[in-house]
Amino acid sequence: MSQSAYTLPEFFADARRILKEKGIPAGVHELRPHVERLLANPALFRDHLGDSPAYGMHQIGYDPESDIYALAYVREKGRSSAVHDHGPHWVIYASYTNYTNMTVWKRRDDGRREGYAELDKAQEFKLTAGHAVAFLRGDIHSINYPDQTCYLRVTGGDVESAKTLVFVPAKQTVTVEDRALAQRS
Repeated sequence: MSQSAYTLPEFFADARRILKEKGIPAGVHELRPHVERLLANPALFRDHLGDSPAYGMHQIGYDPESDIYALAYVREKGRSSAVHDHGPHWVIYASYTNYTNMTVWKRRDDGRREGYAELDKAQEFKLTAGHAVAFLRGDIHSINYPDQTCYLRVTGGDVESAKTLVFVPAKQTVTVEDRALAQRS
């Protein structure tokens, strides 16, 4: 690896400093270009996952001081996610190879009626390799990516053990998903 490549330990050090100085949400938005610097490291996935990484989700780093996780996703088959949020956590998605189609949703109802949600598409864009996007607590989105896609997801906290919201816009429904229980099934 070249000496100029930005590494995960350097990113975590910068993240601690930025979040301490700026807080959330400003600090999360300031972290986004730092995640893009990580993507510019051509050996990032290989250094953490080996030459032939297995398909799936892999935790490649965790910083206990800031409670930030770095998760690498190596996907054989394309897929579309449900429309969702990340509960109490912020996330930064970053395309490492290929691209991810992103849809941002806006909730129109006030959230008071249990199980009911009215959503509109607010924005659609293609997140291409080398680029990142930040989502704050409560931001609603969905993703779609093609076969043979690798991406990085940096999270403030353990999203995979959180309760998050899952929406079905066509049915105007919302449910709570306990990701910790889903991991056990």
